[in-house]
Amino acid sequence: MENLDSASDKEAILRRRILAGSVALDDYIELADILYREGRSEATLEILREASSLKLPPPERGLLLNEQAQFSFLITGAKDEALVLAEEAISILRQNPPTPDAVLAEIFAESLVSKILWDTNQPQAVQSASHALSKIQSAMHGNSQFDPQTLCAMCIAASQLHELTGQLEDAVSGRAERWFIRLMNISVSLP
Repeated sequence: MENLDSASDKEAILRRRILAGSVALDDYIELADILYREGRSEATLEILREASSLKLPPPERGLLLNEQAQFSFLITGAKDEALVLAEEAISILRQNPPTPDAVLAEIFAESLVSKILWDTNQPQAVQSASHALSKIQSAMHGNSQFDPQTLCAMCIAASQLHELTGQLEDAVSGRAERWFIRLMNISVSLP
């Protein structure tokens, strides 16, 4: 019961901020997440539509478009709309410096494009999956600027992409296993 109260309290705080004119994209995305977890699908989509009226710098616009694509696909199953939003997010995110949030959003958008196109345009789906996997591999093997939670999300995305592309061994072992070990090493070394 305590978690529900804290989610309810957080929702009230976020709604007050937004009503007061907040232009912080994180407020809108956090509220959308709360609404979605509570099963309030229409309210989730509505708060993201409201966020789209904000005058956001391009990197944040790309983040928002990814969120809209993901939720649109999850809630409505509208593949065409989600595909357009995801492709627009990818385009914007690639034109801007790669922050941790932007890299993760691009990976998720590429994954969604791959999933949507798999049955209708497999060459483009494979290209999107390959690009996302390449970004994940770079993040895992580079001097990581990503926190453990983000790296874990990347590992899950990699596993799902390997499964989608039929690379089942990589989905459950191989690279995914090495990435998990790397993630654990990073987690252990954090202060």
